[in-house]
Parts: sequence; C-alpha cells; structure tokens
Amino acid sequence: VCSSDLKHYKFIPGTGIEILPKSMIEKYRPDIVVVFAWNFFEEIVKNNQELIEMGIKFVSIKELQSEMTLENFINKVTS
Repeated sequence: VCSSDLKHYKFIPGTGIEILPKSMIEKYRPDIVVVFAWNFFEEIVKNNQELIEMGIKFVSIKELQSEMTLENFINKVTS
C-alpha cells in the first residue's frame, strides 16, 4: 500500500508484491500491515492513525526481521 498514485498497481521489484492504494486497507481491514519502507515507519504510522484506531497494527519490516521466531512475532502483534 502506498499513498503515491504513481506506484499503485505496480510491483516491488523482485518480490511479486503489488503496491495498492490505501483504500484497499480500509476495504479489507487486515489485522496487520507490514511496512517495508522501514526508514519512513514513524511517518507512515503518524499518517495512518485512523487505521490504527480501527485496530489495524502497523509493523516495520525491521521489527519482523529482528524477531527470533514467528511465535514471538505473533505474540507481539496480538498483545
């Protein structure tokens, strides 16, 4: 998901991950959004407070990378 209209429906190189508009989060309401742009994480969280208030958790890819196990990660985002 990206706020830039120029990136919508394109793919992150080498991943096959499609970049979608923010409206997709609002429509599907996932439990967790993984932020790949870790260097803009704080700004992204600040700009998406309405989604966080809806119960959607934002997690930086760096946090995910630093978790030792999937179980630790799940415990962190569900607590």
